[in-house]
Amino acid sequence: MTEIHNPHDRFFKEVFSHPEAAAEFFAAFLPSHLVALLDLAKLEPIKDSFIARLCTFFRGEPSLPIPPMAIGG
Repeated sequence: MTEIHNPHDRFFKEVFSHPEAAAEFFAAFLPSHLVALLDLAKLEPIKDSFIARLCTFFRGEPSLPIPPMAIGG
């Protein structure tokens, strides 16, 4: 993992690396209609950042792999 210099980034990276802590955060701070769409019991940490790939995907390049998301169906 690359070194994180920003204390806020470091805090969130550390908290969200623990699925139970991330689930508690999402349950406490997301609107209930969004929490209802998530399967918080299936959260898994993903080693690498995928935000850039996700942005590229939504800009029209769907050939890039997008990591699985814990969204209920």
